[in-house]
Amino acid sequence: MIILKSVKHFLWNIVNISLDCIPTNEIKVFVLKNIFQFEIGRFSSIHIGLRFYRLGNFSVGDYSVINRGFTLDNRGSVSIGKGVSISRYVTFYTAGHRNDSEFKMWVDHIKVSDNCVIYSNSIILPGVILSEGCIVYPGSVVYKGIYPKGSVLSGNPAIIIKTNTRNVVRSHYYPHLYAM
Repeated sequence: MIILKSVKHFLWNIVNISLDCIPTNEIKVFVLKNIFQFEIGRFSSIHIGLRFYRLGNFSVGDYSVINRGFTLDNRGSVSIGKGVSISRYVTFYTAGHRNDSEFKMWVDHIKVSDNCVIYSNSIILPGVILSEGCIVYPGSVVYKGIYPKGSVLSGNPAIIIKTNTRNVVRSHYYPHLYAM
């Protein structure tokens, strides 16, 4: 069993390293959609450094951008809406262990609704639902919960520091040949 797990982890590392060798965003998106069964919307961009743990369970809406160094634990499902911007080195965890005597594993989904922004080095934990227009400040750790429309989150653990009342529609399009 230990050998099988080691082989599995080794193969996932090969897959993740191979994705960095794909020179253009268009080819990378093609591979992610057609081989890895991810759902990726029109004009969305996924930059180098993507790391993920399994096939499927991941969707991105139109005109969204995922920057360099995004780590995706997609053992539970991850849904990212339209016009979402995810900055560098953000991590999504959909699984973890409970802090009880049995240390049982639990899996939950993550949903990022339309027009959200998640700034660098933030961590999104299992069970988080960011409603439309939410903003997560850099370095925040967002714990399980449903955050209302327009929430601005900051801290570890993240708390709502204010609410944006204006509707912002974001449309990110990076027509660069090489998305770095």
